[in-house]
Amino acid sequence: MAATAPAEAGALGPAEAAAAPTLGETTSTGVLPAATEQPLPAAATEETDELAASPAEGDTPSATTASDEELEIEKAPVIYGYMYKKSPGALRLKAWDWRFFVVANMKIIWWRDKESCVPTTPARARATTVDIEHQSFKAESDPHCKGMINLMLTAAEVQEDAESQTVFYLYPRDGEWAEGATTDKHKDEKRVYVFDVTNSSHSRHKWMQGIRKHLEQAQLEVHRRGGARSFAQSEYWEDDTVDEEQAAAAARMMWKLEDRRRQRAMSKE
Repeated sequence: MAATAPAEAGALGPAEAAAAPTLGETTSTGVLPAATEQPLPAAATEETDELAASPAEGDTPSATTASDEELEIEKAPVIYGYMYKKSPGALRLKAWDWRFFVVANMKIIWWRDKESCVPTTPARARATTVDIEHQSFKAESDPHCKGMINLMLTAAEVQEDAESQTVFYLYPRDGEWAEGATTDKHKDEKRVYVFDVTNSSHSRHKWMQGIRKHLEQAQLEVHRRGGARSFAQSEYWEDDTVDEEQAAAAARMMWKLEDRRRQRAMSKE
């Protein structure tokens, strides 16, 4: 699918764009004696060759036969900071919203600001990357979270706006977002998300590169699990009567359980 840029995507709506705050982060055979050596018939030779080429019973398979499940998938790095996100509401006075974004654990999550994501306390005046990543596990239950895109549920693409130095798009590769993949309140399964990095501490290239790494990790995870639907069904049931909605709900539950497992692993580090 090729995303079509909205006509006004190249220009920022809010007049306060220039004054908006910024944030930096960041695989022997024996030989017969000569007197007894006899040539073997062609058929026997072929059979011998086949036996020689076959692994002996009890041999351990080589490392190259390892299954996909045994492969280590590299974790994509966390990236966070401020960006503009184009509002989907046609009647909104402000066409763009200045939001604090966190790209972590194959999700894109946003809050109104950094303080809403990780409230500061006197004992912790500065939030760390670990603090912020922990929040990504709890985003779905965080009332302060403004929105989220789960890259595990739908293959997506990022594309820059050829007519702008700061705008880029995120859209579903097959044309539609899967149920539960986004928190779009309008339930627009064809939505193209538009971002603008004006006044952001990260360049458009860095944001797009970071998101692509999480997209790649998500696709490897889905491939290893055999796809969201088959993974959910194999974990809970083997029933041909299970419909798409039930499978999607089971898949979402699995993602939540996986998030909790990762969170516990992180807390032990």
